[in-house]
Amino acid sequence: MKQDAVAAAPELVKIIEIKTGSNEANAAIAALSTMGIKAAPSVIQLAVSDRYELRLAGLNILSRLFPAEHELWTDLKSRIQLGHKNEKEILIALQNVWGHADEIYTSLSNAIFDGTPRSCEAAIILMGVAAKPGNAYARKLDKLRTKTLKADPKTLQAALKKIDAFKGAYSK
Repeated sequence: MKQDAVAAAPELVKIIEIKTGSNEANAAIAALSTMGIKAAPSVIQLAVSDRYELRLAGLNILSRLFPAEHELWTDLKSRIQLGHKNEKEILIALQNVWGHADEIYTSLSNAIFDGTPRSCEAAIILMGVAAKPGNAYARKLDKLRTKTLKADPKTLQAALKKIDAFKGAYSK
């Protein structure tokens, strides 16, 4: 059932874009939320939209498709104001992890270890965005210090520096 329904995902996204806030759009959001991770490439189009309400709808759907990444979605929802400092980098990273139908990852960790160099680097960027001292993303990034990854080591180092800066700020 879900496999057949995923083909309708792009049409549901169009309904949401055209009829935002309507009963039809709400039904389309509910339908996308139940389609499974293969609907993610279509949903990403909402999450990277220039319209605030579409971006929020996209992140809400992604939070249902990938509940294990709840800390990421919570953090991104708090940053979705248009023009945020790292907005472009974050949106590109979302597209690089979940925006391609030929590369479906179940989690950021899956993208890091099993993905392409591009998706690995993007997943590290997203983990770095959501990492706070002591949370799951900070612990995962810390464990990656000793791993050989497909991504540019500078990306991981930048994410780890952010965590170290947070730790320094909290210890004062």
